[in-house]
Amino acid sequence: MESQTTVNGKTPEAAPKAFARSVGQFGSEALTLMELQLQLAWEDLRDVSRQAGMGLAAMVFGAACALGGLPVLVFGISETLIYFFGWERWATLLALGFTTVALSAGLIYFGVKKVFRNLSTFERSKAELVRNLDWLRTLSARASRH
Repeated sequence: MESQTTVNGKTPEAAPKAFARSVGQFGSEALTLMELQLQLAWEDLRDVSRQAGMGLAAMVFGAACALGGLPVLVFGISETLIYFFGWERWATLLALGFTTVALSAGLIYFGVKKVFRNLSTFERSKAELVRNLDWLRTLSARASRH
């Protein structure tokens, strides 16, 4: 193969090896970025779980109140109002039922609002992912030009 022309001091056989090496390096860099991205997302998830504790507790408490012991309490209060004030049973039960639902909805709303506010922590992971993808696109474009 001595008759082959050299380009930039290299024989044509060197080009596939260089290409394979470049592709291998690019793949290695991409895998490293993916691993780091997952680690950052995991840290963000841990931050959210720490910060969202109060909101989740309010949501759980609101749901438990609405589904559990509150109907019994409402019934007891309504019987008390009927006994002491002579209110109609149907009106008393209806008024206290609406009041209880409104209170439970308020607690659940507070909890959901608090949890979604804390989900903004993932903006850090999202921004880092966008920067990493831009870097990979730039690297890929640069490699295709050479």
